[in-house]
Amino acid sequence: MSQTKADLDCLVVGGGPGGLTAAIYLARFRRQTRVIDAGASRAALIPKSHNFPGFPDGISGVEIISRLKAHAARYGAEVQNGMVERLHERDDGLFEAATADGKTVTARRVILATGVVDIVPDMENVPEHINAGRMRLCPVCDGFEVTDKPVAIYGPADRVLHKSLFLRGFTSNLTLLCTDDVACPSDLASKLGEAGILLPTEPVESLNWDGQAITAKLKSGEEKCFDVVYPAMGSKPRTSLYTQMGGKLTANECIPTDEHQRTSISGVWAIGDVVDALDQMAVALGHAAIATTYVHNSLNSGTKPEARFLAGSVWSSAAPA
Repeated sequence: MSQTKADLDCLVVGGGPGGLTAAIYLARFRRQTRVIDAGASRAALIPKSHNFPGFPDGISGVEIISRLKAHAARYGAEVQNGMVERLHERDDGLFEAATADGKTVTARRVILATGVVDIVPDMENVPEHINAGRMRLCPVCDGFEVTDKPVAIYGPADRVLHKSLFLRGFTSNLTLLCTDDVACPSDLASKLGEAGILLPTEPVESLNWDGQAITAKLKSGEEKCFDVVYPAMGSKPRTSLYTQMGGKLTANECIPTDEHQRTSISGVWAIGDVVDALDQMAVALGHAAIATTYVHNSLNSGTKPEARFLAGSVWSSAAPA
């Protein structure tokens, strides 16, 4: 490996819980580390999390991020506001990242903690509705908070139907608002019937805020009001930096990684929501601990780890023929 001096031992792209935890670990490993964060962490949307370990009374996503930034800074990690627009490996083996303001930085290793963007309904003031708890994005995170309450689930039928089975564990008062005609497989229809979930008879055309509740307008013109709506519309992983380096994505458009969070690009790791895993802050924190330990060890060895690639569902350390 080239001995060219790099600005950083490791660049972390993304300042959500995963990226900031990675910075904490790397700084405590005494590695020169910088987080470049565009300020668009999904976690910042959380009005109050009640399943983040150690906070039984709940904690907001903004507070989680603030605490993690302070924790990382205490050990010397840099957190820089900015958008990384280009990332490539130079001929000397270092990675070079260019930000939107025209600045560049070099690093021996890179961790991508770029997260996902939730697909939300086309209506005004969605962040405000999320902050007020009228719109909820993650039943794994906060299904408990809607126990026995009336809830609507909005989105394409295939996503709505599956999410309804999960939410049925918290409330029986469910209304399915499908944006398309319902085509329900017979095996799924029987499961929904057993759970007491009624299939919608017509699609919904729009969601609106009437000043007191979220109103769904059905195709027939009928309107229904709800205190809580769960969009079931999926999310879009932020993978552009990985793909511009030649990386291939999974069927779910995520970055594939091995058990050490290594990607197919030698010297690049990926953690958190941008990989195929349960999109939870606790998972991202675990990914960060795993990835940074292997980043640190690879820097000690003086050589980049072997590139990994995904053949079917099996990881191999050999390059494909």
